[in-house]
Amino acid sequence: MRSSELFRDEIKAVDGAGSGIDADLLDGKQSDTSSTPDTVPIRDADTAIAGKNQCTAWVDFDGADGTIGSSYNIDSITRDDTGEYTLTFSNEMLNSDYAVIISVEGTDTTDASAMVGRTMNGSKTTTSVKVKTTLVNNDGRSKQDYDSVSISIFGGTN
Repeated sequence: MRSSELFRDEIKAVDGAGSGIDADLLDGKQSDTSSTPDTVPIRDADTAIAGKNQCTAWVDFDGADGTIGSSYNIDSITRDDTGEYTLTFSNEMLNSDYAVIISVEGTDTTDASAMVGRTMNGSKTTTSVKVKTTLVNNDGRSKQDYDSVSISIFGGTN
């Protein structure tokens, strides 16, 4: 077993003046925040992480009225109709080539049902996206407001 002093000296030897990745991974502080699209820089909680493989926006909201519970890079949600919402980004995407992942949570007492979320055709822009949540069961399908709607967006960078 190594002493903490010996371990610290080994880290110093690898890390030098504090700019190397090894010690930075331990303390969560990285002095060099530059990155390429295939690397993930370590940043503080208030700084955006950029890169083409990163989640560029996410939100969890109440489907009945569009009230945001928590979010990142979502400025507002407008409930356009039952089960239809427009999400407006806080920071504009560089392009509209992004993936939208939707999950819904609610209560349904019918048999053979599926809760479905999807983007509306042609609605993905650099400033917003429109989504629809639907209930599909033996009676057919209908737009549905769910207790909780969670959306993650990946891409839209380069």
